[in-house]
Amino acid sequence: MIGVGFLAVPVMTIGAAYDLSQTFGWKHGLHVKPKEAKKFYIAITVFTFLAMGLNFFGINPMKALVWAGIVQGFSTPFLMLLVMLITNNRKIMGPWVNSRAMNILGWATTAAIFAAAIGLVIRDMVLEKSHETVGPPVRTNLVPSR
Repeated sequence: MIGVGFLAVPVMTIGAAYDLSQTFGWKHGLHVKPKEAKKFYIAITVFTFLAMGLNFFGINPMKALVWAGIVQGFSTPFLMLLVMLITNNRKIMGPWVNSRAMNILGWATTAAIFAAAIGLVIRDMVLEKSHETVGPPVRTNLVPSR
């Protein structure tokens, strides 16, 4: 678990810095010198300290990573749907709309991701129901009576 944390923190913080930099059009990239991409490297530093600070607020970093994965898993199908709609729109893409092969692959992937997300919800609902009990909990005496 420690190794996962050492790997996840830089990946997540650098990924967030890339997203922020691309959103605002800042120069970015690990291949760019820090003095040429100051905002990008400042973002990495801020996100790293924020991630480390979670521990001081009583937030378990491993649980935070799990929740981040869950949020990503449930947002990805909708993002894929938007990507497929945009890449098939001639007004937006012009001559670079998806080919038939890309559409087949893209829509199959989108359907599979939606199915996986729906399957997780159904699985969790079934598992939750299987743990329900009727009546008060039954207590058993593990110590034999004399």
